[in-house]
Amino acid sequence: MSVVNKQHDDGSLSLIDTVTGRRHLRVGGLLWRNEVIAVQPLAGGNDAAAGLGSWANPESARIIVTGIMVDVTTPSTAAATMNVGSAANAATSSSNLISGVTIGAVEDVDDVTNKGGSGSTVLGVNPGQSINFSTASGASAGMIANAYIRFIVV
Repeated sequence: MSVVNKQHDDGSLSLIDTVTGRRHLRVGGLLWRNEVIAVQPLAGGNDAAAGLGSWANPESARIIVTGIMVDVTTPSTAAATMNVGSAANAATSSSNLISGVTIGAVEDVDDVTNKGGSGSTVLGVNPGQSINFSTASGASAGMIANAYIRFIVV
């Protein structure tokens, strides 16, 4: 393992593995909270479980998802809703983060204001588990979005 130091604009300092690109430590800074934000592109057209996209926990440890935000830049061509949640694999639908939110309009959704009946604002995800994005109802064809997954490593 080869590690380099990286100074950030907020004054914090990171130790980064040059082989894997993984940040091992970040300290200091003004508002840094040890959170990571991952970006997962999403695309409509596959209405099967996890058909819109899937993001696997990249860490070898449990993570706590502290926020999910989805930026729908191009809506589905028909009325459709989406579920977002954790599952043991990348082929299972789940709604324990966001339940039944519309993807038929250009909008930003999150797991606080749009969590639905079975959604949650904070969720633990074990190594090997995935956050899956699935069509809950309707047809997702044409939808284009990015999901922003905010988490901390436990």
